[in-house]
Amino acid sequence: MEEMEILLALHELDLWPIDHEITEREVKEKWKALMVAFHPDKLQTGTFKDGEKAKKINNAKDLIVDNIDAVNEFIRSKNGINQDDNSNVNFDDIMKEFNDLEDELKRYEEKLKEEERLREEREKEEKRLREEREKEEALRRYEEELREEERKKEKAWNKIVKFSIMGAALIMMILTLILADNSVDTTGAELRGMSICSTLPIVILTLIPATRKKLFSLFVNAFLLFVVFIFFLASLGM
Repeated sequence: MEEMEILLALHELDLWPIDHEITEREVKEKWKALMVAFHPDKLQTGTFKDGEKAKKINNAKDLIVDNIDAVNEFIRSKNGINQDDNSNVNFDDIMKEFNDLEDELKRYEEKLKEEERLREEREKEEKRLREEREKEEALRRYEEELREEERKKEKAWNKIVKFSIMGAALIMMILTLILADNSVDTTGAELRGMSICSTLPIVILTLIPATRKKLFSLFVNAFLLFVVFIFFLASLGM
């Protein structure tokens, strides 16, 4: 455990400076007194109502209690106390070291505050980026849904048009067969055959899903419908 962690914990519990070894009971009594003063449920207003001070006090108590031997070793070393003979060093030297430790503690606390500030800024930036990604993802899904709806509409329109072409071709083919049947020469038979041959590809291209989805089949069917229409007009003249 680092000395600065011990010093910071003692300072958080108002136990620094200290000139004697500490006991677990002493730590807990100090902790209880501070929690009475800084517990967020007991504070109506003020800087410490957010509970951060109480959290630091709890962490400091846990650290000291869990590492009481190391803490006392730290206290002895900073007070110049030998565990065997309890002899003391010069008081001025001790106070000078206390002051140096206080300065070091202030620098350490400033460092922790700066790290906390940077961490908060980093978390805010990560949150902002995450929200932007979520917005972009939501927009992308929305655009995909719109495109999917357009594709469905296009498919429906494509199916309606092609089945309409097939229906019109079949009607004209049947009418051509009926009208051309009255012909006494071979012209009627030729018209019937060409009408059937022109209508059959329309039916195939329309009924097979793989070809119905292709754009080229629309132009082919339209052209063949025109051909069937010509044969129908020719049959009307018979």
